[in-house]
Amino acid sequence: MSIDNDFGISTHCLAGIDPAGHLPLFERFGFTSVELNLGYWPWLADGAALAQLKKMLDGCGLSVWAYHMPYAATVPEAGLIDPAHPDAAVREGTVAAVAWCLERVADLGGRRLIIHPNASHLQADRRSEAMGLCRRTLRACVEQLEALCRRRHDARGIVLAVEPMPPWGLLNRPDEVEAMADLFDGRRAGLCLDVNHINLAGQDPIEYVRRIGRFVCTTHLSDNDGLDERHWAPGRGVLPWEQLLAELERSGYKGPLMFETGQFGADAKDTVAQLAGLREKLRTGTLER
Repeated sequence: MSIDNDFGISTHCLAGIDPAGHLPLFERFGFTSVELNLGYWPWLADGAALAQLKKMLDGCGLSVWAYHMPYAATVPEAGLIDPAHPDAAVREGTVAAVAWCLERVADLGGRRLIIHPNASHLQADRRSEAMGLCRRTLRACVEQLEALCRRRHDARGIVLAVEPMPPWGLLNRPDEVEAMADLFDGRRAGLCLDVNHINLAGQDPIEYVRRIGRFVCTTHLSDNDGLDERHWAPGRGVLPWEQLLAELERSGYKGPLMFETGQFGADAKDTVAQLAGLREKLRTGTLER
């Protein structure tokens, strides 16, 4: 099997935030699509820094495929981010944070804004309620995106990408994704397929993609041992990569396949080089365990 999709890289793969050092490495090793992780919030919040970041990206020939929203209280300045929170004020603050991030993604020429559907660990008896609250919040977020698209032509390619959670959270079951079908039309909202989370929730990842692949608008590639997230590089854990990517291709997904691994080590050059090697193995179907 050979893969025609582009392969991109998340800045989550590297320790720390050093765009002046890291972005040229992505270019050097043949990556053209990047996902900026939540640690880039300060760069987005400062107009001069944002302009500088855009200049560095353009200088390296890199396009921002996605920006990953903060979640829970990971970025205190953003407030508590949780689309399924029982407190309406938290949900309203989440919508406001999404609206702010959508503007910044448009400024960077980005295509996806990734958000978690919930932040707190859910008890089984709260799952249905949380789904309803999440749906309501995401609908409000989509309305914000639609309003932005009316104001700014350069925002019209942006899609809100909702990431399925590990077992404690939402959308790791195909029926929950299908219940969002009216939102996940691929035009304004869709699914960020994080395969690392799916098998931890007891799902067969192949069957999951078979059922919901039509909703996928971006991806996170990392592996695990079936027990915890790990964020290992593909091929180190238990996920069946050749079958997964073949099923995703059958679903019609044409976007980039984004690495979201943990760090190989402190050396950024070594990390990016190893990911470039993995890219070629996944692309040609020669990945070995």
